[in-house]
Amino acid sequence: MFSGPLDLSAIARGEPGTYGVAGVDGGIGMPGGVGAPTAGPPDEGQQEMAAVMAPPDPRQAYDQAYGYILSGNYDLAETSFRQFIADHPDNPQAGSAHFWLGESYFARKRWREAANEFLDTYKTYPQSPKAPESLLKLGLSLHGLGETDAACATYSELGKKFPDAPANVRARVVAEQAKAQC
Repeated sequence: MFSGPLDLSAIARGEPGTYGVAGVDGGIGMPGGVGAPTAGPPDEGQQEMAAVMAPPDPRQAYDQAYGYILSGNYDLAETSFRQFIADHPDNPQAGSAHFWLGESYFARKRWREAANEFLDTYKTYPQSPKAPESLLKLGLSLHGLGETDAACATYSELGKKFPDAPANVRARVVAEQAKAQC
C-alpha cells in the first residue's frame, strides 16, 4: 500500500511518474503503488471466449461488455472491456469502457486494480461524462484500501474540479466524506 496522500494536482498537471500518488516513487505500476499487481487477468479460456464472442462492430462490442456488467458477470465484463479497449482505443466510448473496466474490479473488491483504472480514466479522459464518477469511485477504492486520507483528498478534489457534477455523484461524495470523517 502507498502511504502518502493522493496529490490530484499532480495528476491535473500531468506530471510523469507519479500519477499523483505522493510518497511513492514511480507511482502507478511500481511496487506498493496504486497499480501494484494483485491478481492476474482473466484466464486464457475466458479471454478466448470473449474474443470469439466479441462482435466486430464497436458499438455492439461495447454493448455486449456493458451487458455483462448489468448481469453481474464481472469476469466476462473485464475481459470484454479489455478487448474493446485493445481493439478500439480511439473510439468515443473508450473513456466509458475504461470506467466500466474499473467497475468490474470494484464490484469484486479488487480495490488496487479499481483505483488504478479509475485514476487512469480520470487522467486520460478528464472531459468524459464519467470523469466525476471516476473520481468518486477512485475515492471509494482508496477507502477500500484503507487509505482514508487519500480518499478524502479525492472527494475534495472532485468538488473543486466538478462543481456541476451530477446531483447523485455530489450527494454520494457528501455521504462518503461523512462516513470517512473527512
